[in-house]
Amino acid sequence: MKATATKFEPSQANKELDYGMKVALKEVNKGFSLVAELSDDIPTTFSKLLNKEVPKNLEDYITHKSPLGKAIYKRQVGDTVTVDGPEETYIYKIIDIF
Repeated sequence: MKATATKFEPSQANKELDYGMKVALKEVNKGFSLVAELSDDIPTTFSKLLNKEVPKNLEDYITHKSPLGKAIYKRQVGDTVTVDGPEETYIYKIIDIF
C-alpha cells in the first residue's frame, strides 16, 4: 500500500487579514481550532477568548477590539500570535484566510 500526502494550499496565502474576512485558527498548545469572521461592528463585550456568553448570531465573530482580534489583524497565513487571556496565555497559528 502506498501513502500519499497532499500539500495544504491556503486560499489567501499572501493576503493580510482585514475586517469582514474569515480566518481559521489553531491554538498551538491545546490543539483546538476555530473559524470566525473578524468584525469591526459588533459589541466588544462578545469575545470567545474571554469565554463570555455569546449570543447565537455573534458566536462566529471576533471583535477587532478583543485581544485576539487585535493580535490577528493584518496578519497572514502561517503567522503565529500570542494572546494573554484572563488565566493563561494562548498561542494561535493562522491556518487560512478566506
